[in-house]
Amino acid sequence: MTNSHKCPSRRPAVLAVHSVNCFVYSVPDFAVAQKFYRTFGLDVRPSGKRLDLHTFGHPHCWASIHEAGDRKQLQYISLGIFPEDEAAFKQRVAAWGIGIDPHPLSDGSGIWLRNPDGVTTQLLVAPKVSPSAKSPLKAPPARAQRPTGARCQWCGRAISRTS
Repeated sequence: MTNSHKCPSRRPAVLAVHSVNCFVYSVPDFAVAQKFYRTFGLDVRPSGKRLDLHTFGHPHCWASIHEAGDRKQLQYISLGIFPEDEAAFKQRVAAWGIGIDPHPLSDGSGIWLRNPDGVTTQLLVAPKVSPSAKSPLKAPPARAQRPTGARCQWCGRAISRTS
């Protein structure tokens, strides 16, 4: 668990989710999913009756895939919270009457609710995996200059340097 008191992005007196912890969905064919995500460049790790998706060189599991049904379907999303916010989230979920039982594909931990779009959502005390600061803005690569006298390859018209 992350010690949120040392985390520069934790704002005092603000109750908020700090990260998308992971998302869980089902697919009709494990083999197809495994091949696709490996080809896509992810670190696909079989784990019992599911596939866990990681990025190479990072320990965090970003998604879990279960084999079920005849089409791909989101099962639930897990959002990370700080330990000191757990009691306040439990109170808020209870007060709003949006609590539900844990998803059957989960380990049952955390606080469970259905969001306004009907998506099953887990609030889980978890390490912060989102950035704590904006990435520096990088200038786009310089535009290549066209040689003087360049012509369109299809119609043969002269191309100006500004087009």
